[in-house]
Amino acid sequence: IPAVLDLVGLSGRGDDRIRSYSKGMTQRIGIAQAIVHEPELVLLDEPTSALDPVGRREVRDLIRFLTSRGTTVFLNSHLLSEVELVCDRVAIVDHGRVVRGGRLDDLVGGGAELRITLDRIDPAALELLRKFGAVVDVSDCTVTLSTGALDVAPRVAEAVFRAGYRLYALTPSHQSLEDVFLSLVQSTSDR
Repeated sequence: IPAVLDLVGLSGRGDDRIRSYSKGMTQRIGIAQAIVHEPELVLLDEPTSALDPVGRREVRDLIRFLTSRGTTVFLNSHLLSEVELVCDRVAIVDHGRVVRGGRLDDLVGGGAELRITLDRIDPAALELLRKFGAVVDVSDCTVTLSTGALDVAPRVAEAVFRAGYRLYALTPSHQSLEDVFLSLVQSTSDR
């Protein structure tokens, strides 16, 4: 038991009364109870709620530790940014129904975009940028380009430079799990 308490950040607190614990400490005790017998499957429901940023990181590290030793961790969470940090497979549930599931990389992998800010945007610049992906938005001197992958960024920069444009910014972004969730939930509520 002391080793498990150490794993969840409660080393030396084994003799304390649980009612004296904060909400975060109670969360940690719940995790300790779930893993004390080294199960093959651990179910965690919102394990980082009520934890401060340090506690959240410790829980993520613990989840990684458990999976590295072969434990399957089933994580339920509304904190999708946390899910992205520790999960390799996800299921998106809307009103009790799985609307999408699979490998995290497959779900969020297709949403790469580049925001490109030039000294000017003219028809020739748009034509040049369309060679690298679909133009999603044009605002002042910034073009948002849907590229499917971020590895085109160096080629975009080189092409823009060779065409005589000044490149002020090239900002890559990737679709997040939250973006995927919101688009799926929106599309199912539109039906």
